[in-house]
Amino acid sequence: MNRTGSLFAGPLAGLLVAAMAASPATGQMSFVSRESRVYAWERIVDLGGNDLGVDANEATSTSLLSFDRSVSGGGYTAQQQSSLLSSQVVVNCAAFGTPQSMGWGGAESRFVVVFDVAAAATFRLEGVQSRFIGDAIVSLAGPGTNTTIYSNAGSWPVSTPFAYEGTMSGGRYTLEIITSSDWGSVQATLTVIPSPATLSPFAMFICACRRQKS
Repeated sequence: MNRTGSLFAGPLAGLLVAAMAASPATGQMSFVSRESRVYAWERIVDLGGNDLGVDANEATSTSLLSFDRSVSGGGYTAQQQSSLLSSQVVVNCAAFGTPQSMGWGGAESRFVVVFDVAAAATFRLEGVQSRFIGDAIVSLAGPGTNTTIYSNAGSWPVSTPFAYEGTMSGGRYTLEIITSSDWGSVQATLTVIPSPATLSPFAMFICACRRQKS
């Protein structure tokens, strides 16, 4: 390699490394919005049939930080632990209880996150649903992907694992997990796995300069 090429190869290689460090990794999730909500309630009715009103509690968050809350209303409880990582979403939703009076009630744990993927990637959505009376939804929707993993378990007491793998193109995706029942939980993990990166023309130029130098 001539002297001029060798003078430029070093600085250009440094610029390439800096550019790669500043750019998101292929397949990394860029979070747009998040909604977490836990809600539990019971209409309290005494033994004489008197309606004493509704005991209800709720906790919500739209922050991208971890969410760990539990609320109770009457004899019902809703819980959620959820966290957002650069290439992974981990969620544990639970809703359970029985009336503590002659009334009725319910609980719901809801999680929704919207994220972008800059380039092609593969993904794995896996978890387990346990002891359901009622409905559960685990869905992932976006370009080329529209899959409901679990809905209306219908059997109890059962723990049912699920796992789904597929591909993502660049675009916007929505992961939604809802448990709404008298008793049940859903644990789910979405992992986005970068596809092999391809070299840009600039990177190929640097490699060529290095080969000539050697």
